[in-house]
Amino acid sequence: MVKNWKVGTKLFAIVVVPIIALLALTYIGVQDRRAVASQAGRVGELTQFAAAAQDLATQIEYEGVYSVAYMASSNEVAGTELEEQRKKTDAALAEFNAQRDAVRPAEEGPLVADQLQSAEQRLKGLPTNRRSVDESQTDPTNTIETYVSTAKSVVDLNGTLAESIEEPELARLFQSFVNAERVTLAVSEQAMFATALTQAGFFPAQSAWPKAGRGDVGGSDGTACDTPDDSCPSAAGLLAAQDRADLAATVYESQATPEQKQKVRDTTAGTRFDESIKALSEAAGSDSATLETEDDLAADVVLERSIEIIGSYRTVEDQLLSDTQAKAAQLQDEANREATIFVAIALGAVGVAIAGAILVARATTGPLRKLTSAAYTLSTEKLPALVERLRNPESAEGVSLRETLTPIDIDSKDEIGQLADAFNSIQQVTIEVAEEQSVLLRKGIGDIFINLARRNQTLLDRQIEFIDQLEANEEDPDQLDNLFKLDHLATRMRRNAESLLVLAGAEPPRRRGRPVALADVVRVAIGEVEDFARIQLLALDDATVGGNVAVDLAHLLSELMENATHFSPPDTMVEVVGHRGENGTYIISVSDQGIGMSADQLGEANHQLANPPLVGLALSRSLGFIVVGRLAQRFDIDVKLTASPAGGVTGLVTLPSDVVTFEGDDEAPAPEAAAPVDEAPVEEPEVDEIIIVDEVEVEDEVVIDESGGDLLDDLLDESALEVPTDEEFDRGLQELVEEETAAAAPIEDATLAEPEVIEPEPEPVTAPEPEAAPDLPPGITVAEQIAMASRAEAKTADMTAAGLVKRTPKKRSEAAVGGGAPQMPARTTGASQRSPEEVRKMLSRYRSGLNRGRTGGDEGSDGES
Repeated sequence: MVKNWKVGTKLFAIVVVPIIALLALTYIGVQDRRAVASQAGRVGELTQFAAAAQDLATQIEYEGVYSVAYMASSNEVAGTELEEQRKKTDAALAEFNAQRDAVRPAEEGPLVADQLQSAEQRLKGLPTNRRSVDESQTDPTNTIETYVSTAKSVVDLNGTLAESIEEPELARLFQSFVNAERVTLAVSEQAMFATALTQAGFFPAQSAWPKAGRGDVGGSDGTACDTPDDSCPSAAGLLAAQDRADLAATVYESQATPEQKQKVRDTTAGTRFDESIKALSEAAGSDSATLETEDDLAADVVLERSIEIIGSYRTVEDQLLSDTQAKAAQLQDEANREATIFVAIALGAVGVAIAGAILVARATTGPLRKLTSAAYTLSTEKLPALVERLRNPESAEGVSLRETLTPIDIDSKDEIGQLADAFNSIQQVTIEVAEEQSVLLRKGIGDIFINLARRNQTLLDRQIEFIDQLEANEEDPDQLDNLFKLDHLATRMRRNAESLLVLAGAEPPRRRGRPVALADVVRVAIGEVEDFARIQLLALDDATVGGNVAVDLAHLLSELMENATHFSPPDTMVEVVGHRGENGTYIISVSDQGIGMSADQLGEANHQLANPPLVGLALSRSLGFIVVGRLAQRFDIDVKLTASPAGGVTGLVTLPSDVVTFEGDDEAPAPEAAAPVDEAPVEEPEVDEIIIVDEVEVEDEVVIDESGGDLLDDLLDESALEVPTDEEFDRGLQELVEEETAAAAPIEDATLAEPEVIEPEPEPVTAPEPEAAPDLPPGITVAEQIAMASRAEAKTADMTAAGLVKRTPKKRSEAAVGGGAPQMPARTTGASQRSPEEVRKMLSRYRSGLNRGRTGGDEGSDGES
C-alpha cells in the first residue's frame, strides 16, 4: 500500500507524529492562558455589579441624611429633597437587581451568596423605614442606625466579592475600593448625626426629640441632656460615628497606594464638613446642651456640607472602581494576547515542520510536476494558442511569441533537471520556427495582395483605356449606355485593387500638385459607387485639400458611400453634406436611412476605424472599415459612425486643419437665372424653404472623371482650361456620362454658388421659348424642372432616332464638364468657341436624350424616371 503513495505523502508521514505532540502542548498552554483571561473577564463583570451596589449604598446614605433632617426639624425641612432622593434610591435598587440577575455574583462562593441574601433582606425593609419616618414612629437616632445598617450590608457584599478574587493585583484594587466605601459609610453616619443635631438645635435625651417645633431648648422639661457627654445618647452617637470614621480612614490609608491616598486628599480638600464636625465635637465636650445656630453649626450649612462630603467620597470610589475595571480589562487583554502569541508560536513551529516536509517533497516532486504540467499545457493550450496567434495576429498585439511559450524554470542538475533542459530546448525550437513562419506568412500575405493589386491595376487601366476607345467609336445609345456601365464597373474594380494595396500596407506614392477643390473630391468619390444615383449632394462649403490628400480622401469617402447604399433601402437617398468645423477643421457627413447599427456594433465599428487591425489569413467581413481606418491614419483624419436621427447610420469624416484650406469670402458675380419650363406657375412641394443653386463663374475649370486616383492626379496639374470647341464638346459629352452622380442628385447648373434661400412660393419666370407643357405633378423639384426644360429645348435640336444629339464618331474631348463642377468662362481664343450659356444648354439636351435612350423613348418629356 505504501509503495503506491505519492512522494509528497511519504515525506509528510514522517513529520506527522512530532506535529501531533506539538499541537497537544499548544492546547495545554492555550487553555491556561484562556483561564487567566476568563478570570479577568469575570472580574470585569463583578466590577459592573459592584458599581451598581456602590450606587445603591450611596443613594441610601443620601436618603438617610434627608430623612433625619426631615424628622429633626419636625417635618419642616428637606421634604421635597427627600421625595426626590427616594426615587433615585428606587432606581438604584432596580439597577442593582438587574446586575444581580445578569452577573449572578452568588456563583462566586457561599460567603458571597450569604452576604447577598443578608443585603436583600435589609433592602426589603426600606418601605417600612420610610413609613416610620413619614409618620414619626421613631426618633432620628433609630433612623440613623437603620439606614447605616442597610447601606453597610451592601458595602459588605462588595467586600466579600473582593475576597473571592484570586488574582492578587485585581484583589488589591478591589479591596481599596471597598475600603473607600467604608470610609464613605462612616462619614455619612457622621453627617446624619450632625444634620439631626443642628436641625434640633440641642443634644436631646433618649426619645426626647421634639415633636412639634424645636421645643424648649432650656431643658427644663427634660428633653435635653444636662451634660452632652457619653451619657447623652445623641452626643454619644455622634462621638461613636466619629471614631468609626477615623478607623475606616486609618484602614484605607494603611492599604492604599500613595496615588490612592492623594486622590482622597485632592477630592475632599475643598469641603468644610470637618469644620462642622469639629464644632459639634467641641459642643459635645462643653457644659451647654444648646447648639449655636450660626456659622459652622447652622442647620442649612451642615445639611449642605453633609451631602457634599458624601459626594466627594463617592468620586474617590468611582476612580478606584474605574482603576479596577481598567486593570481587569488589561489583564484580560494580556492573557488573550499571550494565548494568541502562544498559539502563533506553536503554529509557527508546526508550520516550520510542515514547510520543511513540503520543501523536501517539492524539491523532488516539484520538477516532475512541472514537467508533467508543462507537457499537458503545451499540448492542450499553448500550441493551439500559438496556432490561433498565427491566424489572428492582432488578438495578442504587443505580446511576443516567446512570452506565449515560457520555459520551465528548474535549477537542479539531477536527472530531473536534465529532462527539463531537454523539454525547454523543444519549446525553444518551436518558438523559433513559429516566429520565422509568422514573419514569412505576414510578408507573403502582403506580397500577394500587392502583386495581385498591381496586376489588377495594370489590366484595369488597359481595360478602361480600351473601353474609352469603344465609347468613342460607338453611336448606338443602348450600346453606349452599356459601355458606360462597363466603364463604371472597371473603375470600381480599380478601387478594389487600391484597397488591396491599403490592406497590404503598401506605401502610397508621393503626390505633388495644386490644391484640389473638396467638391471635386466628393464627386469623384460618388462616381466610384455602384448605386451612385441614390447619392444626393446636399451642400458643401467651399474648401480645398492638398494634392497628396485628394486621392486617398476620395477613396475613403467612396467606401463610406458604398456601405451607405448597400445597407439602406433602394428607394431612399444617401445624403452628403460638408461644412466647416471648429478650429479650422472640415466635416463631411454621409447619412443613410437604412437598417442602422446597435450601440455595440457602432462601438466595434468605431474601434476598427480608430484602430484598424492587421489583416491575416482570417478575412474580416468589414474590410471596408479597415481600409477606411488605414486611409484615415495617413493624414490624421477622424472617422466616426453615429446613429442617424431619422434611422440608419451617419459617417462623420473630420479633416484636420493641416490638410484643408478655405477660400476667401469674395463675392462672385451673379449669373443669369435659369428659365423654367413655361410661363405658368409650377406647383412646388410644401416645404419651408427652397434652395436655388445659382451659377458662379470661377477662374479655372476643374475636369472630373471617374478614373479614381489617376484622374485626381491629372486634376492637380491642370488649370485655366478653355471652353471646349465643337469637336472637344462631343468628347466631353462622352466623359460626362461616366460621372454618374448626376443621375441621382438634383441637376445643377454648370457652375455653383452659395445656396440662396427664398420663400416657398417664388414668382414664376417665363421661358425664352415657351412651349405647351403638361401639368406638373405636386412635389416636383427644381432640378426636375430644369431637366424638363432641357428636354423641351432638345426637340428643336438636330436629334437622332433615339433622341440623342447627333455627334461625329471617333472624336473625344479632352475636357469633360462634371455635373455641377465649378467652372468659369474660358478665355476667348477664336470665333469657333461656344459661350458658357451654349455649353449649359447642350449639356441639358444631352441629358434629356440619354434618359430617353435608356427608357426606350416612351416617356417623352414627362419627367425623369
